[in-house]
Amino acid sequence: MSQRAFISAASERAADLPPPLRRVYEPLGPEAGQHRPIQLVPPGGPPPSTQSPSDLAGKVPQPSGEGYPVSILLADDNQINQQVGLNLLQRMGYTADLASDGRETMEALRRKRYDLLLLDIQMPFMDGFEVARSVRQQEREAGGAGNASCAPPLVIVAVTANAMHADRERMMAVGMNDCLAKPVNFATFKDTITRWLRYVQLFRSMADKRAVQAPEAAAARSGSPAGREADREPPVDLARFRQIAGPSKAEAQDLRRLFLDRTAELMRQLEQALVEGHMAEAKSLAHKGAGSSGTCGMTALTRWLKETERLSGAGQLANAQTAFEEAQREAESVREFLLREI
Repeated sequence: MSQRAFISAASERAADLPPPLRRVYEPLGPEAGQHRPIQLVPPGGPPPSTQSPSDLAGKVPQPSGEGYPVSILLADDNQINQQVGLNLLQRMGYTADLASDGRETMEALRRKRYDLLLLDIQMPFMDGFEVARSVRQQEREAGGAGNASCAPPLVIVAVTANAMHADRERMMAVGMNDCLAKPVNFATFKDTITRWLRYVQLFRSMADKRAVQAPEAAAARSGSPAGREADREPPVDLARFRQIAGPSKAEAQDLRRLFLDRTAELMRQLEQALVEGHMAEAKSLAHKGAGSSGTCGMTALTRWLKETERLSGAGQLANAQTAFEEAQREAESVREFLLREI
């Protein structure tokens, strides 16, 4: 049976199931009148989910509308836990693909790019620690997590009954981003998933913006019309910058010099803090940089420094470093713009 026929037949037999579960269930048999979870997507995978966050303003991301598609993989060897996880996601407007052990999880990740992995720790063949370690190693070998298709690193949220401080430290050490304790409380589940999917969408939106602006920036250097078009959306709110600098060109140049010097030093210190794993210091420096950048009208730079601050405060070193790299790129855009315009 072809993949299309397989999915069609499963959907017809699952007509008595709630719609959110039809995508991930197939019949036990013609007489059984029951359904069981599909353990893994068929070869090639089903069409990508159309579930997507709708905004970044603190609302629960919605499954349709403008934004980016959200793809979730739920890895757990317990079918009851699988269904509980699917039900929680369904209440938020999402569906998920399933894997039942570590090997299936890695195979699913090879077949398809996911935004979020809900990962049980105790699974056969490869436990959650081994899976997370393998994922991060593959990202490093690929030349940097999330560098393809403007995609962020895979967000890995552990789901475990062992949520003691020492266990959490071990999870963070292998590259997991967060942890949910079993039994899962819906309010905590919703908050955690929303927060990380908001991070995914923020990363993507900024990466897409850079991808669009890159050819325009090159054209700007050559004086072409495309370059002049790019100047309509600069990295600095020039009107605000001049307003706070003062009416004269000399005053604007003084503020430019002060901002660029102080920001360069702050970014150097922030990079060093992240390299050495000093998360409290990194949080403080990112907060300071976001404040001065916001005051001077550097909107994109401010957003990435605030994200670096948040992730540093949460102890998420790998993702804080990724957000900081975006802030570095924005800081360079700000520097080039100010030197050209002021």
